[in-house]
Amino acid sequence: MTATPEMAEYCLRVIAQQISAPDGPSVPLPAIPKEDAACFVTLTTLPQDRLRGCIGSLRPGNLKKDMRRLALAAAFQDSRFPKVKEEELPTLRCCFSLLHTFEPCSAWNDWEIGNHGLIADYDGYSATYLPSVAEEQGWDHRETLVSLLEKAGFEEPVTDHVLGKVRLTRYQVNKAFKDYKDIVAS
Repeated sequence: MTATPEMAEYCLRVIAQQISAPDGPSVPLPAIPKEDAACFVTLTTLPQDRLRGCIGSLRPGNLKKDMRRLALAAAFQDSRFPKVKEEELPTLRCCFSLLHTFEPCSAWNDWEIGNHGLIADYDGYSATYLPSVAEEQGWDHRETLVSLLEKAGFEEPVTDHVLGKVRLTRYQVNKAFKDYKDIVAS
């Protein structure tokens, strides 16, 4: 299955409708395969492409339901950001990501920066980064894992011993983008 700009557009339309007419008719779904998939909705603001919300599911689920649920969660429930407001809509970009090819890593550095997303599990702590995060931040493998474990709530030093014990799963994504301003212009 491939992410499409129509999937990202649907997410933006759901967000806009929730702001302007929450009791209105449902936003029509684009053509979507009837298979389950793990996915993420990432919102950024233009022109800087600054993160505005990112929520996803690592477990394959009903894509039709998850697209709506995750779009609304990214816009209104990401605890790192205030709720998206109507005046922000013209600056929003949505990146819709489908996750695939989940594989256990054989070592803490058995993944490619920019190509693999990463799930880290260690001693009850767990977190993920999409493939773009380490590359955008300019991190190497160790810096990425330190940040990922901190994101998970792990507060102790990330030593070589910890790196040797952390369970890592790598995955890949295909993604599609849509800018809200392009929806309004069409």
